Amino acid sequence: MFHVEHMLLTFCDLCGARTFRSGLFLYEVRQCVAEQFGGTHRVVAEIAAMQGSKHLYMELIEKQGGETKAKVRANLWAYNRYRVLGHFEHVTRESLKPGMKVLLEVEVEFHLQYGFSFTVVNIDPAYTLGEFERQKQQAIARLREEGWLEANKHLPLPRVIKRVAVLTSATAAGYQDFQRQIAENAAGYAFDLVLFSCPVQGEKAPQGIMEALDLMERDSAGFDVVVLIRGGGSVIDLSCFDNYALNRAMAQSSYPVITGIGHDRDQCVADLVAHTALKTPTAVAEMIIGHNALFERDMLELGNEIAARATDMLGEEMIGLQHMALKIKPVVQGLAHTRHMLLQGQGGKVKQWAMALLAAQGHRVDKAAHRIRHVVALGLQSEREKLERRQIQLQALEPSRWLSRGYTISMVNNLPIGSQALALGDELTTISQHYRITSKITHIE
Repeated sequence: MFHVEHMLLTFCDLCGARTFRSGLFLYEVRQCVAEQFGGTHRVVAEIAAMQGSKHLYMELIEKQGGETKAKVRANLWAYNRYRVLGHFEHVTRESLKPGMKVLLEVEVEFHLQYGFSFTVVNIDPAYTLGEFERQKQQAIARLREEGWLEANKHLPLPRVIKRVAVLTSATAAGYQDFQRQIAENAAGYAFDLVLFSCPVQGEKAPQGIMEALDLMERDSAGFDVVVLIRGGGSVIDLSCFDNYALNRAMAQSSYPVITGIGHDRDQCVADLVAHTALKTPTAVAEMIIGHNALFERDMLELGNEIAARATDMLGEEMIGLQHMALKIKPVVQGLAHTRHMLLQGQGGKVKQWAMALLAAQGHRVDKAAHRIRHVVALGLQSEREKLERRQIQLQALEPSRWLSRGYTISMVNNLPIGSQALALGDELTTISQHYRITSKITHIE
């Protein structure tokens, strides 16, 4: 089994440093490749790019420390394409795509015009699955060594879950299932769901989910739990949830993380790190509803227990009060009789005192009534004299009296001329004792 870089170095070594004409040299190279690399070879490489609707053309690379060390073309011809890809997709439940590390069975070819390339004969799906599993186990071991694998599990779930941060794609089918299950819960519980939309598949998913976690942590209102969900997928689809950096960020969350990634058989690293791992988004919704239902049941049971104990205590106290009442009754009756005799003796004295007080108050009332009548009579006389004086004054101001003395009243527009501005041509009405004269203003000084 070769890596791309090793095969290319071996090819360069075989060609040596002789001098040829270009065509002859390329012919010699082809012969050398045919002799040294005849048959098929197993090559490990990463798919950097791929295209083609009939034939599949790939660019294979090998990286070291993030830097590309070697690159080569590979061709999967149409007559073989559907058999090879069909087997790969059946085993991995995933399509071949750039970014995958694969083990290829290839034939080596050097074309005089198109140069060095591989012809893909087969792709080993077990290697690709094993590579994902290796990365997964490395992440688990590192998280366990650093103490993050169990960290989130130590956070307590709140007694009642109300505000939920949901990390998923807004268009994910699993998100729709989760929302519907929450909204239609039979108990009628109300929840505050806050979506932090992020990719949940592909190379960008780990970084996108970590950014959503960061936004969630900076929400000042806070949350009861964090839910990470998607609608299922293949092992490779879910490999983004095995990312070490993503799972460390989940483990450091301030809130319990509940996963419902949607897989039936495999368990990803996110499930191991989460506070609670469930199979599907619907199962997560049912767990949250059930958690609140358990609290409600406990509260109802506690209420029933308190009510029962209160009933027992009241019964005991009632019996005690009945016993005490039997003891108190004779004492109370004796005291009541004594008080009754005392009240009868005091009653006569009170009656005499009240009669004397009423007589004294009656005399005082009579004197006060006489004074009030005198004061009222004086006040009425004074007001009558004031009214007579006002009537004389009003009669003196009567307009007819002034008109009879030769005075007149002038008005414009039925208003006294002193209350408005006058203009040439205005109609002037003059009223005397015997006449009403209408004229027009021709001059104003």
